[in-house]
Amino acid sequence: MIFARTHWDRIPAEVHGLVLAAAGPLTRISTGRAVASDLSPGDARSAWEEALRISWRGDVRRLPAVPDLDPALFGRTSSRELVVGAARLPWINRECILYAAVANQWPDLLGGVDSATLLPIAAKLGASWLASSIVASGAASPSVDDVVCAAAAGHLAVIEILVPALPPSQWAAVVGAAIAAAAASGFYQVAAWFAEHHHDLSIDPILKATVPTKTRILNHVVPKCMHLEQFPFRFLLCAATWGYAHVLEWFLREPSLAAQQQPSAQLSLSPPSVPLSPTPVSPPPLPHQIHNSHLFTPNIVGQALQSNHAAVRSFLFDNGLVGLNREVAGAALFTGDLTLLESFRASSRLDVVSAADPDLAAASGAVATLQWLQTHIPATSFSADALSMAALYDKPDALRWLIENVRCVDWDIQHAFDQTSPGSLCRPILRELAAQQGFSIVVGLYQASSRGGSSMDMTNAASDPMSEFDDASSMAASAEDSSETFHNVMIPS
Repeated sequence: MIFARTHWDRIPAEVHGLVLAAAGPLTRISTGRAVASDLSPGDARSAWEEALRISWRGDVRRLPAVPDLDPALFGRTSSRELVVGAARLPWINRECILYAAVANQWPDLLGGVDSATLLPIAAKLGASWLASSIVASGAASPSVDDVVCAAAAGHLAVIEILVPALPPSQWAAVVGAAIAAAAASGFYQVAAWFAEHHHDLSIDPILKATVPTKTRILNHVVPKCMHLEQFPFRFLLCAATWGYAHVLEWFLREPSLAAQQQPSAQLSLSPPSVPLSPTPVSPPPLPHQIHNSHLFTPNIVGQALQSNHAAVRSFLFDNGLVGLNREVAGAALFTGDLTLLESFRASSRLDVVSAADPDLAAASGAVATLQWLQTHIPATSFSADALSMAALYDKPDALRWLIENVRCVDWDIQHAFDQTSPGSLCRPILRELAAQQGFSIVVGLYQASSRGGSSMDMTNAASDPMSEFDDASSMAASAEDSSETFHNVMIPS
């Protein structure tokens, strides 16, 4: 019992009621102030949780029946008497007894249970004695879930047993999930182990698991990955693209990374898709704290600006990482950043902007940026991709400006239409433009596109437009309603 009789007698009788009023359900049962049937479902569960936590020595038959009791709770008790008594209860789940037996190394209570049932329990409870026995005998094979469960609980000894027994085909699935699970539970050394033993897999699982995390896991995991090909570049690119300015700040000032591999300035890769979530932005480091500015190459800074996250932009400018180079100019065009473009003009570096891809300005949808180019760099020419850029990013204002201010040549409208989605605001504009140009090829192309055909399908249909229509009047009606062709566009001199 929780209160031995002699101890309870020492408490003044006049306060007994007050003590019991504040007591938990197990205490009320132990002192006879409550019976199992009087307890609410929540109190019934609490009574068992406390009994298992303190290895209660009372009569388990007095405890309430909770058929859906979490078996993992039995891994907390060291009382064999309590467990054996519970095993005699008609409603108890057999798995509850298994958890207690595995946690306390009572193999005699595991008789007749197959290894496939025991291995997940061993992984969750960190029972290396059982896991090693099962794996060594080949009685059962671990799963990805077993390893991730062990990682979430911080059981590195079990992980070192299970991972070598995993089929190689499952390694890619387990690394990222295990790092994320370990990090979420605060087991940073476990996360670092997976990063260090990732066996030359794609680094994407590591990036997905580490970039969105707190600084503590970064300190444990990232230094162990810096030697991996492309890792520094991909890490910074993901952090910038997903908007994690605090991660960029950590990377910039972390001394342990200063002597590590420098990423390629020419490498350009897309980060894996991860939902963006709000993260706090730390104050920028002091100048003497900056150790790794050499890792922020022009290509990385350009793509970071292109991601257009305000916190990332502030970080780059506050730390003097933004230079007047071609990559930054391209990002300014892509985001329609006139302030940054004006910095190039003020520094007499319009040649750098001219050398960047002017078609990127169409993707921003900012007509003011397109006008800025026409005003300050009159020789700027847009390629066939400008119309497609505006269509791809669904920027109808930019599309109209291009149509009204540049000269069109065959085929660009088709290509631009191919970039749009069914609900795009640019589609009606492109159809109207093609109809105005009177392109007979549009009829067959639209018929194919309405069936979900590819560009090749549309081109084939266009070679024999009459095959899609019964008469000339239906052709004319469809041409009036829809059109797609491809054009070269240039700003006239």
